[in-house]
Amino acid sequence: MAFWESVKAFFQREASDAREGFESLRDKLDTELTRRETELDATPAERLDMIREDIASDGSVFDEIEDKIDARLSGGESIEELRRHLDAGEEAGVGDDPAGDGDTPEAEPDGPPEELTE
Repeated sequence: MAFWESVKAFFQREASDAREGFESLRDKLDTELTRRETELDATPAERLDMIREDIASDGSVFDEIEDKIDARLSGGESIEELRRHLDAGEEAGVGDDPAGDGDTPEAEPDGPPEELTE
């Protein structure tokens, strides 16, 4: 009988854990459903406010970019130097100077090499 009682207790514990998990899942889904229903029922102005709140809470990406800019600026470069660097890259075209030594690679001639035409 002791074996049967231990098996029964085991299944009761598992059922209790499963019940708690399902209740937690139900609560999360209910909260999400309520949020979405609120979004659907919102006026355009309310919806814009909701979107702004979402953007404000998700600003971590912009904070990372801002931190990178601040780190680069603290290295001695001014905003004007960064702008000149960016403008020079746009004028020259990205990738025109792969070696970074100031020399641009020669353009490949059109057609097959001379060795093959003879």
